[in-house]
Amino acid sequence: LNTHGGQFIRDAARGRLKFIIPGNTDIVAVSDVAKGHCAALERGKPGERYILSGENMTFEESFTMAARVVGKPRPRIRVPVGAVKAVAKACDAFGAVTRKQPWITSELISGIEKMNSYSNEKARRELGFATTSVEAAMNEAYHWYSNHNLL
Repeated sequence: LNTHGGQFIRDAARGRLKFIIPGNTDIVAVSDVAKGHCAALERGKPGERYILSGENMTFEESFTMAARVVGKPRPRIRVPVGAVKAVAKACDAFGAVTRKQPWITSELISGIEKMNSYSNEKARRELGFATTSVEAAMNEAYHWYSNHNLL
């Protein structure tokens, strides 16, 4: 259960998403990705690649949505990239000493200041790929973690 997506929902439920960081991400339900892989196997063209992405969102948008889904206040404190990177490096060192997975890592935030956007148009067109709304996926994840006492 050591996944970034799962951590994201657990952090929101624990009230840890208080900060707004620069950059964006793409969020897609894992079940949609699994269905996309099956569709690629069935209908994909040999040698072709398909982007099984969901919705491009800023971190502020995604953190705010996650907070709403779990019933916590939205993030309000803007944090500069340098501060986030410094905290991640400190957490990396702490994790190395304690041999425990840190809350945030340099790897996790490696793309923090990049504004990458992805398009699943080809997968939609050629595979019939469809995605669940991000809010519905977050709700489903939150309830799963809650029902399994993982919050």
